Amino acid sequence: MNCPNCAKEYPKGSAECPACGIVFEKWRRKQLRDTAPAQPAAPVVSHSGGGGGFFKAIFVYLILPAALLAGAAYGWRWQTIQKRAAAKAAAEAEELAQKEKHLNTPQIQLQLQVRGNDICFAGYVRNLSARAYTSIQLQVRFHGDKRGLEDPPPVEVGPLPAGQDKRLDDVVTPATPALLEALGSYGGAATHYTIDVVAFETEKD
Repeated sequence: MNCPNCAKEYPKGSAECPACGIVFEKWRRKQLRDTAPAQPAAPVVSHSGGGGGFFKAIFVYLILPAALLAGAAYGWRWQTIQKRAAAKAAAEAEELAQKEKHLNTPQIQLQLQVRGNDICFAGYVRNLSARAYTSIQLQVRFHGDKRGLEDPPPVEVGPLPAGQDKRLDDVVTPATPALLEALGSYGGAATHYTIDVVAFETEKD
């Protein structure tokens, strides 16, 4: 047989060529490697495009606007709750102030009577507060066509103990003859009147 490298004859079954010294087995393995078809390169997977851009678009155009909208809605709802709570607190404070004012202001159930040249108060003055009144000023005001008549001056009543009523049947205020004449004709417009508490003082603590 001839050596594949130097073409010299070599004995059959020899492992190497006696002329050039190549090892036949190694030579055959090299030939197989050289003649073997090339393996295709493994594909390189890129993570910077394709699906990454899709998820980024979803985040930018869907998830992020939804999150901003939810945050704005939550903020608006929180402000609405705060405003309603503040309005409710203000209304409750106003109601409490009105109740305290009602309790601290003398309550009157009075009518007018004409006695001689005087106007007399008849009825009750009520004290609902926990303090005693040292003085109370009442003012009679006439309504309608008074025909030039002037209201009488305020009348002072007092003292009045805390939480008690005071009967009035002898408290008088002077009146002019013209006013007495108008009050004497009970069909006249001057008989329409109101009695108001215009001032009061309580005992000092």
